[in-house]
Amino acid sequence: MGFVIMDPTAPAWLTDADAVLGVITVADEGSSFLANAAAKAAGHRRLGRNYGEAVLVDPHLCGEGNFRYGHSAEVRGLIVGASSQSTDQDLYEAGMLAGDLIAAIADVHRTWLEEADPVVDWFAAADAPAGAYREMIDWFDAA
Repeated sequence: MGFVIMDPTAPAWLTDADAVLGVITVADEGSSFLANAAAKAAGHRRLGRNYGEAVLVDPHLCGEGNFRYGHSAEVRGLIVGASSQSTDQDLYEAGMLAGDLIAAIADVHRTWLEEADPVVDWFAAADAPAGAYREMIDWFDAA
């Protein structure tokens, strides 16, 4: 089985290849299914919904070179494409992996926040906003 996990923090303008958080293969043949899983995950990211819906209901949204089968899953913003089983089983496995990964990330965040001393406001070691947020308001002069 092959899984492709998309980075939920990746900006929309980033290419799909650059937005991949990771891939997982299961069993000896798992890597042969990665392209299928990647197509489902990328299609989901582009369309903003389960890729299998487009395959079944809106095939006009599936362009040249896109995969003809299957579902992708999104759990709390994390998109996973999976392939090698039936379409419904792929959906189930993708959803389970996404849920497990979200739970693991939440545990790490919770531990990090509990150990932070003093308590921080930003997900950053320096407890400061990312530069992009400052850039958004640099033009404003309160004086």
